[in-house]
Amino acid sequence: MKSALIISSFLLLFLSTSIDLLSSVVLSLSVFYILFFIDSLNKEIALRQFILLVYSLNFLLAPFIINTYKDEVNLSFDFSLGSESSYFYIAISSIIFLHIGLFTIKTKIFNPNYNLVKIDMFINERILRYFVYIGIFFDLITFNSSNWVSYVLHLIGLLRYIGVFGLFIINKKKSIPFILIIFAYSIYDTIRGGMFGNTIQWMAFFSLIIFVEAKLSSFINFFIILIGFVLIILVQQIKTDYRQKVWTESKESSISIFNESINESQNDFSYTKQGLITNLERLNQGWILNKVVNRMDARKNFQNFDLLILYLESAFLPRFLAPNKLNAGDKEIFSKYTGHTLHGNTSMGLGVVADGYISFGMYGSILFSFFLGLFMGVIFKVIEK
Repeated sequence: MKSALIISSFLLLFLSTSIDLLSSVVLSLSVFYILFFIDSLNKEIALRQFILLVYSLNFLLAPFIINTYKDEVNLSFDFSLGSESSYFYIAISSIIFLHIGLFTIKTKIFNPNYNLVKIDMFINERILRYFVYIGIFFDLITFNSSNWVSYVLHLIGLLRYIGVFGLFIINKKKSIPFILIIFAYSIYDTIRGGMFGNTIQWMAFFSLIIFVEAKLSSFINFFIILIGFVLIILVQQIKTDYRQKVWTESKESSISIFNESINESQNDFSYTKQGLITNLERLNQGWILNKVVNRMDARKNFQNFDLLILYLESAFLPRFLAPNKLNAGDKEIFSKYTGHTLHGNTSMGLGVVADGYISFGMYGSILFSFFLGLFMGVIFKVIEK
């Protein structure tokens, strides 16, 4: 935390002499959350720091770089209706208040007593193994449809990750076969459906535990994360080509097609500025917020509590009591508040910062972000108890 503050403060002073103050703040805050995450890896399970890192990349660093090189990207920001400074004021304030909310409630859940955890899990070791087998089985029989049965089976299938986490904590060496099983199944699942999100997310969460256990230096942690970042860029290129072959060209998903995509991506892969900027377009929450700010500022039809009530109704009321409630991945609400139409199977969520702005403007974004962090803090405390 101290090193992150010192380096980001120095960067702020250095940059402010060559670029405008707001840009210096945006870059310095982005660097701070990157360093804050790296600095925390060998001290605790850095989930809160990871959340803040993802938010800072989405709302600060990616928008800044994309707007700086706006002539070289497809996902452009439009500051014609509202100034660039107003967007970044909203983004900076929201992230700071999310940070405050996340750390308001003290918890020991991220610094667990592994001796006690091991004793508890050792008693349930057989159950944890069953979690791995049951999770894979239920995920395998998940139907290729969007009905609720498929979704419930998918959720049960996620038990495999709980099982392998527990087995790793009990005995690292004995857990290796189960880790390899889960890794192999994740690759198979990725090839089968062309969906890379689950594999990347769970590998990232598993890495957070490994970092704590390994107690590596911040420099080595940074180097490992840098390699991971490069690999994610490569995966993005493989994913695009693979989906093109399987979804658009109707080729049967297989290891050979996947390998073909890897070879083609390696030939085309470049660490150029253009390649990096293009991959930053995947971090699109800032772009969504920009669309929402422009739309709401032009129309002045802030929703107050109406949108929040709609969300709560959709989450808790069954369809027969709320026949007009939102569907999962509803495109109409996205189009209504951004003015942008999503095509094909593309689905995007507005995000809590945008939801807050739709409801009450800038103060809504700040309050929603704070209460999101606070709500997460409550969940962490309940789990600790």
